[in-house]
Amino acid sequence: MSENEKYIEPKNYIEIEGTLYRCKIRCVLEFRIGTLDLRFFYLLENGEIYFKQQRLSFSEFSSLFEKGIITASPPEEGVLNIPGLMWAEFSNALFQDHNEDFLLEIKDELNILQGKPGVVELCKQAFCTYQKAPTPDNKQILKTTYENVPEHLRCWLGSFDIKDSEIRDALK
Repeated sequence: MSENEKYIEPKNYIEIEGTLYRCKIRCVLEFRIGTLDLRFFYLLENGEIYFKQQRLSFSEFSSLFEKGIITASPPEEGVLNIPGLMWAEFSNALFQDHNEDFLLEIKDELNILQGKPGVVELCKQAFCTYQKAPTPDNKQILKTTYENVPEHLRCWLGSFDIKDSEIRDALK
């Protein structure tokens, strides 16, 4: 990119009942008899989740996981349906996203949409504070912020080579 070019972050918007919301689009798997349907949902900047033509709070959305209605982690075998596009049988799913980590990531993305710092940034800040003053209180703050970072995002807590090893060592 040249000096004259400016990077413009792409933004997604959705209009709901005449109001335009900045959002992030994600997807989950919804259980249906014999299949899993791929369903898109929208994280809205006001903290709500727009799923299947309904506005849900984060707790209402996460209860759908608890009830087994939706999941981020497919079973070992099954049929995946992408409504209006295709369906396919699968075995030995190539990805496993644990529902707990997925919900942590959704909560984090909602915070970022609202202009708050993300969990990776908060953890990095807590680690810097702990390095400057390694007190028991700062270690507990670091532990709490580290546990709020979904496992698959912890690799972003350090450099490419060391990932989150410095923080894990500090927490021993």
